[in-house]
Amino acid sequence: MCRLFETIRVENGKAVSLRWHQQRVEQITSVELASYIERLSLPSDGVYKLRIDYDTASGIIGSTLQKYEERRVKTLKAIRCDTISYPFKYADRQVLDGLRARRGCCDDVLIIKNAHVTDVTYANILFSAGGRWFTPSTPLLKGTCREKLLAEGVVTERLITEEEICCYDNAMLINAMLPFDEARAFPVTGITTSKHSG
Repeated sequence: MCRLFETIRVENGKAVSLRWHQQRVEQITSVELASYIERLSLPSDGVYKLRIDYDTASGIIGSTLQKYEERRVKTLKAIRCDTISYPFKYADRQVLDGLRARRGCCDDVLIIKNAHVTDVTYANILFSAGGRWFTPSTPLLKGTCREKLLAEGVVTERLITEEEICCYDNAMLINAMLPFDEARAFPVTGITTSKHSG
């Protein structure tokens, strides 16, 4: 048995990008998200975070719904961890929480695995250069927002090393709760790499 969860953006009473969440869930279990969500009483106004917990043996365990408040991130600390593996949204986030605890005075950490950029502890990352947006081809988790943006051609996959971060202009965090929005982009100078951290 493996316990997992999905975090779904609920906006004005509607579950956003449900198709992409269902596609990910189907890679590991037969849980039907839509039929479960239909039985919930969702607020008709505002943005909420719906977390659905499930396991691979018995299906959906339960859910929580809370008003969403965006966490503004402008600084990241690059942390190396070559052993980390997080291909699905496992409920056990001990390793990720341990890495985040090493962020120092930064807002979060940018995880580097085998010299390549992966993700922040709770989001995928995009980088801009020459008016285009790129996402690392080595993510820990193929997030639903990331997969949607790739399918729509809004972003392009690219192998990005820690040393190459400085070659980009801005960065942006995306996940189910953080859709693509250039207003949330921040300069890559806000990312402290190992080269600059001594």
